[in-house]
Amino acid sequence: IFIVLGIPICEFVFDNTVAGIYLSQCAWIIIPMGIAQISTSILNALNQEQKTFIYYIISSLFMFVVILIFPRLVGIRSMLYSIGISNIVLTCLNVIKIKKMTNYSYKISNKLFIQTLVILPIMLVCKISYNWLSIITGRLFSIIVCSIICVVSYFMLIFTFDIVDFKTVKNLLSRNSKKTRPTVNT
Repeated sequence: IFIVLGIPICEFVFDNTVAGIYLSQCAWIIIPMGIAQISTSILNALNQEQKTFIYYIISSLFMFVVILIFPRLVGIRSMLYSIGISNIVLTCLNVIKIKKMTNYSYKISNKLFIQTLVILPIMLVCKISYNWLSIITGRLFSIIVCSIICVVSYFMLIFTFDIVDFKTVKNLLSRNSKKTRPTVNT
């Protein structure tokens, strides 16, 4: 949503196109940042706080080096690249450590690749939908409708391509709903 609709969102909220361009350019950071945070939490739960701290220092060194080198090449965007690269390094170190500790064989790279491929047509549909809707309706309505289209399309495609198992999600939701239901004593 932020890659495609960053500019219209920032123009609507802040009346600033440059902020929207920057938001669209740095939206990709959300994925490695989220995986880095989740994998760090997993390692902390496995009593690996010292390792996560060391990995954080290593990833921060990468960020520092990129901040020193990239401004000459890409200007202000060097900050977003440095944060992204730092989180990618942290994610890789964490995932390798988790795999070594748990001996869990999983194909996360295949799932991420398929998920990336799924995102591309959704971005195209969202962009086309926004361009058409913004001609007919107002900006806010177009942003809302296109955001809904993005989210619904995304979930439909990740279930279609078996990125997320529907049965697992259904079981998790039914288990959570049973816990929250009040019991009636008669």
